[in-house]
Amino acid sequence: MSKKKENTIIQLRQKVRDLLLSLDPESYPGISAILNGADGYRQMENMLLNYAATNQISLSAAINQLEIELS
Repeated sequence: MSKKKENTIIQLRQKVRDLLLSLDPESYPGISAILNGADGYRQMENMLLNYAATNQISLSAAINQLEIELS
């Protein structure tokens, strides 16, 4: 993997981390439940990245859509 791609992936994962850590558990109970489970962060990170890429939407939009689907 090229250094540029590696840096892009690192930046994307950091953005996901920042977004997930800033979520209010009361506003996002479905996502919060997953995050609090065993291996929850890794599972939610994968779900979020896959959903955003598959649907060609922003990470923020993917969070909102995933919460709707999880509720």
